Amino acid sequence: MSINYFLEKFKLTIDDLHEGIFAKHVWVLLAWQDTKVKYRRSILGPFWVTLSSAIFIAALGPIYGTLMGNESTLSYIFFLAIGYIFWQFISSLILDGCQTFIGSEGLIRQTNLPLSTYPMTVLWKNIIVFLHNLLIILILAFFCISTFSISLISLPIGFGVLCLNGFCWAIIFGVISARYRDIPQIITSLLQLLFVLTPVFWYPGALKHKAWAYELNPFYHFLAIMRTPLMDGVIPIDSWFWILSMTVVDVLVASLLFIRWRSNIVYWL
Repeated sequence: MSINYFLEKFKLTIDDLHEGIFAKHVWVLLAWQDTKVKYRRSILGPFWVTLSSAIFIAALGPIYGTLMGNESTLSYIFFLAIGYIFWQFISSLILDGCQTFIGSEGLIRQTNLPLSTYPMTVLWKNIIVFLHNLLIILILAFFCISTFSISLISLPIGFGVLCLNGFCWAIIFGVISARYRDIPQIITSLLQLLFVLTPVFWYPGALKHKAWAYELNPFYHFLAIMRTPLMDGVIPIDSWFWILSMTVVDVLVASLLFIRWRSNIVYWL
């Protein structure tokens, strides 16, 4: 690939990202339509996800709290709720990211929308569901957080960084899945394994001398930057180092993939 060719593709990609990201009225509408279609003729709509999560947490919280040796069951339920809801958000971003372009084949072929519109749609659709689930965390926080900690200020920043990574995942997995259709099945299987290996149900300290088993897991650090300020009132500096490093890598990989293969996506569908 010559330098001039690369620079031309780079400029086209920047234009695509600028038009797609700032076309808020488009991806907000697409995401809301996808959400309404999924819960069409449903009384509770997306709140069915909230109800399902609440029942799951309420049912397993006391059991696993006892197994974890936690004297305060409510404290463990709060721990589980944060981990489980944010894990749902992260895993949904990745799984839906695999369908970023495949699931929008009709629109891509029939319209001239910037391709970056579709990763933004995936991100916003998952944010809508997450905001419904956030109600569970807010209710539990009312009973579990007695004093305000300055560390809570890091939560919006952490969520913003998580969303940035989610946008990058939608591009990365969307491009790769459009080219290789086995990728979504592989990712689904890997996420099932990672769910067990990530401290969603169990306390990280339970592994004692085998801390590397979760410290090398990037999803643990995504949970930590959101859970530690709420549970312990401190900012996990080590996890932030991991997250910022991973964010740089995700942005670079997503940029390179989108620059190189953006024009090929429509032919792969």
